[in-house]
Amino acid sequence: AINIFGSDACMMGTYEMAAILSHHNIDYYVASEELEPGTGWYYTGFLNALKEDPSIPDETLCGSIIDTFMPKGLENTPDDYLTLSAVKLSEVGALKESMEQFASVMSGTLVDGNLSAVRRGRSRMYTFGSFADGSWDMVDLGAVLDDYAQFDSATAAEARRCLSNAVVLSSQTNNLDKCCGLSI
Repeated sequence: AINIFGSDACMMGTYEMAAILSHHNIDYYVASEELEPGTGWYYTGFLNALKEDPSIPDETLCGSIIDTFMPKGLENTPDDYLTLSAVKLSEVGALKESMEQFASVMSGTLVDGNLSAVRRGRSRMYTFGSFADGSWDMVDLGAVLDDYAQFDSATAAEARRCLSNAVVLSSQTNNLDKCCGLSI
């Protein structure tokens, strides 16, 4: 069993990665929706917390990873865009079920001729990594659910509830719109 699977790499805090990892014996997944600074995580900070208390609860250690990353990541570039979150993978199964329902609604929405409304909604969403070269197409899952709730508010609300249960800790810089902790 793996207690915490961390991805100290750019844009790995995705719904898709959480869904894949949820099929394995892993408790928590820590990753960023956004690009990460070249220095990556601040290992000294959270490893010292683990050294001081080897029995530190997993969720508390996830919080230490996040809490030490954010200020260290802003040291060299104070106006950087940063995110980091912890996902409880045992909650991702319910999220996957609700997302399948939501995908079905969105598929019907497109069949019903609402492509323009879907496209307009997507154009308003922040694209992670976009300030680097614009070649990415990852957006915050919460933003997707919030914007497309117009097509089926109950299904979007259920997916949002499951998302909130799965993302147990999340932090971001103030220069970003509110992020939920997973992109899609």
